Amino acid sequence: MVRTPPQIPLAFEATPTSIEEDMGFAIEKSRQVQPSHILVFYKDVSPDPQVRNALRKAKTLLDDFAVETAMCEKLFCVVNAVTSKSTEDLDPESLHFLQKKKREFIRSGIDIPIGPKRDRFKEIASRLSHLSNDFGQNIAASSDDTGVWFTLQELNGVPQNVLSALENGQGDFEGKLRVSFRYPDLFPTLKHAKNGDTRKRLYIANENKCNQNIPLLKEAVALRDEAARDLHGYRNHAAFRLEDMMAKSPDVVNTFLDELEDMLTAGGNNELEELKKFNTVDGMFQTFHELFGLVYEELDDQVDRTKLKNSGVSSSFVWHEDVKLYIVWDQDDDSIPFIGYLYLDLYPRQGKYNHAAAFNLTPGFTREDGSRSFPATALVCNFSKPTPNRPSLLKHDEMIMLFHELGPAVHDLVSKTTYARFHGFETVIDFGEAPSQMLENWGWTPLFLSRLGRHYSYLSENYVMLWQAEQKVNEVVRPPERIPDETVNNLLKAKYVNSALFNLRQVALAKFDLAIHQPENHEAIKNISVSSTFNSVCRTIVPIAEPNFSSHGDDWGHGAANFPHVMGEYHAGYYSYLFSKVYSTDMFYSFFKADPMNRNEGRRYRYTVLEKGGSQDEMKTLIEYFGRPPKSEAFYEELGLS
Repeated sequence: MVRTPPQIPLAFEATPTSIEEDMGFAIEKSRQVQPSHILVFYKDVSPDPQVRNALRKAKTLLDDFAVETAMCEKLFCVVNAVTSKSTEDLDPESLHFLQKKKREFIRSGIDIPIGPKRDRFKEIASRLSHLSNDFGQNIAASSDDTGVWFTLQELNGVPQNVLSALENGQGDFEGKLRVSFRYPDLFPTLKHAKNGDTRKRLYIANENKCNQNIPLLKEAVALRDEAARDLHGYRNHAAFRLEDMMAKSPDVVNTFLDELEDMLTAGGNNELEELKKFNTVDGMFQTFHELFGLVYEELDDQVDRTKLKNSGVSSSFVWHEDVKLYIVWDQDDDSIPFIGYLYLDLYPRQGKYNHAAAFNLTPGFTREDGSRSFPATALVCNFSKPTPNRPSLLKHDEMIMLFHELGPAVHDLVSKTTYARFHGFETVIDFGEAPSQMLENWGWTPLFLSRLGRHYSYLSENYVMLWQAEQKVNEVVRPPERIPDETVNNLLKAKYVNSALFNLRQVALAKFDLAIHQPENHEAIKNISVSSTFNSVCRTIVPIAEPNFSSHGDDWGHGAANFPHVMGEYHAGYYSYLFSKVYSTDMFYSFFKADPMNRNEGRRYRYTVLEKGGSQDEMKTLIEYFGRPPKSEAFYEELGLS
């Protein structure tokens, strides 16, 4: 039986009616941030389409309320009065909070004179939130409901576990299988289908889904440029956006991307791939236990669930039967060992968020009486679901993705800040990816690969019989239980094989993101062809042949319509995935490369970097951790470019 934590898990019992009622209550009681976090989460994970639709409608209310609050004169006057007086009595985090809050008010338009200009700014802010919601909803719908139908022969080479999960056709599609645009269908088919025409048809179809998003994106970038240029007085939206990030200006980012592109191009023309399968979650938890002192207890027993429920209240602690809930404890803290809750929602289903991400459900913070409110975080992925006859085995690249997304989840759990707004990965964007990228490194260490690389036939007697039944030849020698050293070495040698192309693709996406957010003038952005710009940038930078549609030029596809980052919080910030890798690689090389399982360094990283969250300037955190400013040498060495 699990230990009883001091705070019960969250309850997931929403209905379409309760969504709208609770959102109204959360707005009226805006200090109670927990309900709005959970309600917004429902649109990405609820199995009930009516609940998802109700949340999407209710979220527009929350977004409009956020715009209204950000321009509240009374709140700004209070913050401005405190920051304008002596701040000697404030602790560093409180001072940081007030300075950030004042800056947010100004950047949200509070300094624009009351009148037509401020009204226009509010109109733009509200419209942008609606465009972003519509953009995301279109992507979700297209991934679930569309795809390409293929015969089994056309799908030759695609793994059997992928084929068995595809929809079987009826009527005109009798005898065919539908490959949807969801990750578990799309990527394995593009990678493994032997028929080049199959790969081409699927690639082109995926690049041309959701075309209705192109005008939404074009309108959004024009509105952002108008707000930054005409209402705030910046030369473009990128200059406005980057001012508060670690990079500080588009010039810094443009130079970084140009130099990286030049260095990567030589290595991007000769790539190959190596895939291995791993059974990983338990092994990752063991790693976090050794490094950070975290203990995970799965809440899987009905007695345990009943024990944690509110007295007399029926609660559902998860939103779907596939979700696993873990209570996380601190091995190093005897006084308050409870850390928080971790939810794992790893398998695809209709209507679910179709990428991989960590979601904060409720942040940790210090209450007015000095007690702690503990965090809850969820990891949402779309890996192949296990069946009674086959476990869920991750390919190595999927394992790296899981490590990446567990980064913000761990950050969320171990962070200890006074204010909820600084909790966990609530940092500037071009630092926020560093903890995720930091954890990826363990997926490339020989010790970890040997620990996790276990052949599935050793997991149970049923799997032994399954493996034997799948063999085409009698008396085949059973593979060793653990991944052989030779295989580990071959996998490590392949680490950099795909890195040049992958990073060139990242450079291309970052350059497109900046291109549409730093036009020479407002007229240029009004006349831009978003799709042509996207395809032109990618074609110029990434040395992969695109489909030849000479009559269409660079308008042959609409990949930008499926690029959610440019409509979300990463707009004018996609470069962060590369920029923050400078910090993460420097951290790993400096303190973990020689000894990846160093307990003392693991604890120091936890308490010096992760625990701080965004409660102080991120560069200050890094300098305290390194004992010096961060360096870029390790980043280029890791890419083989030093």
